[in-house]
Amino acid sequence: MQKAQRSDELKSVFLANMSHEIRTPLNAIVGFSTLLACGDADLSRQEIMEFTSLIEKNSQLLMVLISDILDLSKIESNTMEFHFEKVSLNWHYWKSIYQVLQKMNLRKGVELLLDLPDRAAVIYTDPTRLGQVVNNLINNAVKFTAEGRITIGYRLKDFATLEVFVEDTGTGMSEEVLAHIF
Repeated sequence: MQKAQRSDELKSVFLANMSHEIRTPLNAIVGFSTLLACGDADLSRQEIMEFTSLIEKNSQLLMVLISDILDLSKIESNTMEFHFEKVSLNWHYWKSIYQVLQKMNLRKGVELLLDLPDRAAVIYTDPTRLGQVVNNLINNAVKFTAEGRITIGYRLKDFATLEVFVEDTGTGMSEEVLAHIF
């Protein structure tokens, strides 16, 4: 009985968080598109470009959130599919992630760094899922880093171990949360 009650509580917390996470980009999309659609607004070309850029960024964020929710449903129903292949973690792979990150609205005073070893590594993984994990870590770093730096990359620990990381100088997590997660 206690387990069912705890599960119900966690589901309520999850739904409240998702509601907030979805409303944030949706409010920006609706607000800026309403401004653009209003014939009375006297907007400059630069403002129009800025508003459409914000609509696009928030639309992408919303798509990622919805995709994550659908993936969570697939995980819970044990229907998640993986497509493994060799993936080279070379400079080009990380540079594309780095460039996308630079286009995000990083706060002033937040430096973005790329930390890669001298040689590329090839791993056998699902590139889509790897991208999702890295992007989720990056999004959390961006969200919780007000100043300092965000560093992305990987380290070769030994012959058979590779560590992909996103490090930041953000607020971090309490010891209690860390113990629960890890």
